[in-house]
Amino acid sequence: MVRPTRRLSLLLVISVAVVAAAVTTTVISVTDRSGTVTSAAKVECDFTPGEDCSYVEAAEVSLVQRDLSGIVLFGADLRGADLRGAVLAGADLTGADLRGAQLIEADLKGARLSGADLSAADLYLARLDNVLAFHSRWRGAMMRATQLRSTNFNGADLSDADLRGAVTSRTVFRNANLDGTLMPEDS
Repeated sequence: MVRPTRRLSLLLVISVAVVAAAVTTTVISVTDRSGTVTSAAKVECDFTPGEDCSYVEAAEVSLVQRDLSGIVLFGADLRGADLRGAVLAGADLTGADLRGAQLIEADLKGARLSGADLSAADLYLARLDNVLAFHSRWRGAMMRATQLRSTNFNGADLSDADLRGAVTSRTVFRNANLDGTLMPEDS
């Protein structure tokens, strides 16, 4: 009976070490119709390449020039985040809230942004080549001089976005809302 106790102690120490190293911790709880909490889970995120940080609440976080390649930020709250010069190549930002985020000179090549909200985000000189952005929102986004080669905006809302000077070769705007959008001269 002594061995199971030792294993339990070891697991407890490992758990404490992980919690102490976390940068952002979010508690997600599920409630039933009566308001009773039926389950809860912690989302901890160190913001490292390839890490799963789904549903993390990190509004206004500063991740300037961080390597976040392949990170999973599915459904994450990154409103107003400072991601200037960050590398988010291959990242999964499906359904993420990036309203008002600073993504100036960020590298989002091959990222997944379907269902994400980037309204009023600043993406000046950002690289968004080969991005999937189905049904995403970019209302009023500043995307001047942005690289958008082979990006798919099918069904996206780009109303009032500024794409002047953007490179849009092979970019798909099928069924996209382009009302008031300032498009590049070559498109």
